[in-house]
Order: sequence, then C-alpha cells, then structure tokens
Amino acid sequence: ASVKPKTAAQMEQLKAEEVLQTAEKESFAREKLALLIGNSTYSSGQLNNLSSLENDVYELAKALRKHDFKVLLYVNLKYDEMLECFDKFESYLKKLNFSGVYALFYYSGHGFLSDKPYLVPTDAT
Repeated sequence: ASVKPKTAAQMEQLKAEEVLQTAEKESFAREKLALLIGNSTYSSGQLNNLSSLENDVYELAKALRKHDFKVLLYVNLKYDEMLECFDKFESYLKKLNFSGVYALFYYSGHGFLSDKPYLVPTDAT
C-alpha cells in the first residue's frame, strides 16, 4: 500500500516522481522541463527562514505548467536531497541527449558567492 502525501510539498514531490516515471516511458520531439527548488526553512540557527518563498515557487510552477512544462518542484531540501534531485534532472536530460529540450532551473533560497555560486541546503551549518 502506498503512503498518501500529507502536505503540499509531499504532493509536489510525488508529482515530480510521476513526471520522471512518465518521461522514462515516452519520448518527445520537443520537451519542456523545469527543476524548481525553494528552500525557506533552515534548521541551523545561523540562517534566517525566508517567508513566502514557498508560495513563490508554487506560483512559478503553476505558470510553467500552463506553458506545457513538466515541473519537478521540491521544497526545503537537505544537502543529500538536493544532490539527488540534480542527478534526476540530469539523468532525464541525458535520456533526451540534451536535444530538442527546453530545460529551466530555478532556485530560491539562501546562497552565497565565493569563487563560484553556492546554493544553501536547509541542513547547512
């Protein structure tokens, strides 16, 4: 028996998994895929939580779906979860040979710039 999602975030993650499973069975001449990550709730006391950020990423997902994007939406990801969703996104694009694909990545949350940009997961210390 499958576990039913209880929160909007869990429902979106379930939708993301369904998109990937469907994509593995189908091939399209022209594909639109978006990976959206919204990190707003941080476990470390060193980073402030970001209010209303989750609403923004949900609204963006809704707008992209209206334009026929398949949306992989994740919120409040820990480090390992972020790596996993990037791997899934890359794997899907590789299956399409990176050809005929509109790929969009959007991140909303804490980040910083050193020698290169860094996206901060929710479990950062």
